[in-house]
Amino acid sequence: PQLILAQETPSEEHDAGFNLGEVIVTGTKTEHTLGDVPVTASVITKEEIEAANIETAGEALKWLTGVDAQRGSGFSKREIKLQGLPSHYGLILLDGQRVRGGHGYNIDLDQYPVEMIERIEVVKGPASSLYGSDAMSGVINIITKNVPEKPAFFTSTAFGTHNARIHKLSQGLKVGKTGYFVSYTRRESDGLERTDKFDADNVMLNLQYEFNPDLKLSIKPSYYHQKDDPSKRRQKKYSINTLLDWKPNEYSNLKVRASVCQWNFYLHKHERSVKEDDDIQEGELNYSFLFRGLHLISLGYNYTKQKRSGDLENIGDDQITHSWFFQDEIGFDPFTLVLGTRIDYHDRWGTEINPKASLLYKLTDRFKLRASVGRAFKGPDLIQLYAYDFPMPPTGKPMVFIRGNPTLDPENSIGYQFGLEWIIRNSILMRLSLFRNDVDDMIALTATGEEEDGVSIRTYKNIDEAYTQGVELELLVNFPYNLSGKMGYTYLDTEDKETDKELTYNSDHKLTLELNFKSPRYGLGINLRGEYIGRRFTDEANNIRLGGYSLAYIKVTKDITKHMKAFFSLDNIFDKKYKEYREMPGTEFLGGLSIKF
Repeated sequence: PQLILAQETPSEEHDAGFNLGEVIVTGTKTEHTLGDVPVTASVITKEEIEAANIETAGEALKWLTGVDAQRGSGFSKREIKLQGLPSHYGLILLDGQRVRGGHGYNIDLDQYPVEMIERIEVVKGPASSLYGSDAMSGVINIITKNVPEKPAFFTSTAFGTHNARIHKLSQGLKVGKTGYFVSYTRRESDGLERTDKFDADNVMLNLQYEFNPDLKLSIKPSYYHQKDDPSKRRQKKYSINTLLDWKPNEYSNLKVRASVCQWNFYLHKHERSVKEDDDIQEGELNYSFLFRGLHLISLGYNYTKQKRSGDLENIGDDQITHSWFFQDEIGFDPFTLVLGTRIDYHDRWGTEINPKASLLYKLTDRFKLRASVGRAFKGPDLIQLYAYDFPMPPTGKPMVFIRGNPTLDPENSIGYQFGLEWIIRNSILMRLSLFRNDVDDMIALTATGEEEDGVSIRTYKNIDEAYTQGVELELLVNFPYNLSGKMGYTYLDTEDKETDKELTYNSDHKLTLELNFKSPRYGLGINLRGEYIGRRFTDEANNIRLGGYSLAYIKVTKDITKHMKAFFSLDNIFDKKYKEYREMPGTEFLGGLSIKF
């Protein structure tokens, strides 16, 4: 028996242009090609992003099958849900670093410009065996670009609906063993409503030094500042992520990572001021090696220290977690079996052990089966434990008082995945996946029946059981004449077993369609997309149900010169009126120019 190493890329005959040779590291902590990864995973490449004229990471994720990219407001411009579980059940990583920085832990993925993105890796289903808390529904890992081998320069400016302005500038250079790549983005918009007006600045930098071809050091600082008017909300985020990657030989790899992130939030509204600060420090060590030609062993340790403070909470001590993980990838062609577990020791709720098993069975190079089962957990965050909050509508009187609950227990889940992948005649790729997540002690915000100053009080509590289950179907087609297409369909079933009600904002049916045309001769690219979102409930009692809707989109790019390109996009072409958490906008456009060397 011989282990199929990750570096072996599928031949062109069997890849057939479906990106199956793309490297993915998020699912197993070791490098695998997408076609050979044993877990349910997807990769969005920089080439796909460019072909579709996509602006942000959030927009790119919106079109993945089984992913729900909800459009929000305020600091949550776009939140991502996986497999029907709320957005905070998925772990967001930036080059392996946990992303923090959102009021209520809602992460806005529209803050990451695509000019810095090499690829986005998405692993669905429980991933606590490798990543611990917060990875119950899956992991989204945004991989930023390396320093370019040749001097690179990019700039663009765009204008659109709601007085949107997006200006970008990036530049990279490598001299000898040292190099850098830096990106700056300025976003401004008046928003869907007056209260959504904002401007944001984002700076991301990659400093790199290669000691030799097998030893590389990367230092990646970033700064983000967003201001919302007229609510006078502010958020600032400072982050630095340091990575050392060493390959002593072709059979082993050592990775060391250390990071610091500081997030600050400020709100002044109706003579009330609110401040929040979230600081997180991480250290991680991961060593993988080939044992007896059959076992690819991965050993790791992670240290996390978090402190959240401010006017809304009375937290006290820091939260500290020590974690150890072990994984064994066993290759015996045509099978690859992955067994792993992680032990998390948390100073507040003790020890959590999360095992997972995954299996890949390659019946042929064109037909593969995948199956996995794993346990996951999510510890209560500091807001849920100690919140003292009062959401403020325009009237100036709190809608509700929110109280934390320091007696909360961690949430636990068991997740199951089964899927197949089939390449049909080199022109069609079909993926079918079945999934189920059983969640115990799910934390929900519920009414207490009490009032303060005539305003009702709500608090967090554990509910007994809930589940999400469903089917995902994806078809990718390569047509003649530079045409490609994609269809994604998701059927989703959810339930809070304590109330026998569906979980909120989950559509039973979701359908996405895409047609992409590229003409190198005329320098023209056209991307057509459509989506159908089925009905969904907005309240826990399932009394209010929003209707389904269909939307159409078009994006066009045209080369003006060798280095200059014009781009234009039109969203909601037919001006469809629909509602999510509020009335959503009609037709929106964005157009601009870019220069690239």
